[in-house]
Amino acid sequence: MAAASRQVCSICKDTLKSPKLIPCNHSVCYKCLEDYARANLSNGRFKCPLCTTKEGVSGFESNESRINSDFLKQIGQNDTNEIRAIEKYECEKYACDICGPNSIACYRCLDCAENFCQACSNVHEKAKATRHHKICDFGTLDQTTKGTIRQRIFCEKHPEEEIKLVCQTCDVLMCVLCKAANHDTHYSKTVADAAFKVQKKLRATINEITVELRRLNFSLKKGEVLETTINEA
Repeated sequence: MAAASRQVCSICKDTLKSPKLIPCNHSVCYKCLEDYARANLSNGRFKCPLCTTKEGVSGFESNESRINSDFLKQIGQNDTNEIRAIEKYECEKYACDICGPNSIACYRCLDCAENFCQACSNVHEKAKATRHHKICDFGTLDQTTKGTIRQRIFCEKHPEEEIKLVCQTCDVLMCVLCKAANHDTHYSKTVADAAFKVQKKLRATINEITVELRRLNFSLKKGEVLETTINEA
């Protein structure tokens, strides 16, 4: 339920728009939070509309339609990074590799090459085996690094198993359990190897098309020159 609630605004119960995270870790729409805080401020604080926890959250400046700087400071730097990451990459959402598709990942461990939500990122940073790993929020990743992020895909028949193989005989994706049960004698490749082969073919095709385009452009220019010569004759 916690993962699902991150996708839905606690106030309007609709899909989050311009998500804002409040200290109790519930997410709300920016506009909903603005309106709710103005209507429910008490001594500069307001209760979470979902769990009614009254955190030490400052309200809104009375003459401005935005969250004031005190609010962001009291949320804490990690939560501020998460808000920025969600807003900046709203169209590039990745699922948390631990929680699954209902939880938005805002952080990436560069050592494990895995994506984490806020909670899983905190655990990863504290675990003895991974405390020295380098974790970055998506807002600090360059375009090259973001381009290498791969979303993990899990098997429908075996939900705990990641899709890692391609059956070349049946032309289907599969996990290791599917391979053992139904495709044991078939020829297979890893997804990475199959993808590399496809990419290689695509590059070759693009090169062929590029050469053909150059040839056609050259022929077109020759035709234009010939047409000009005939018209001037």
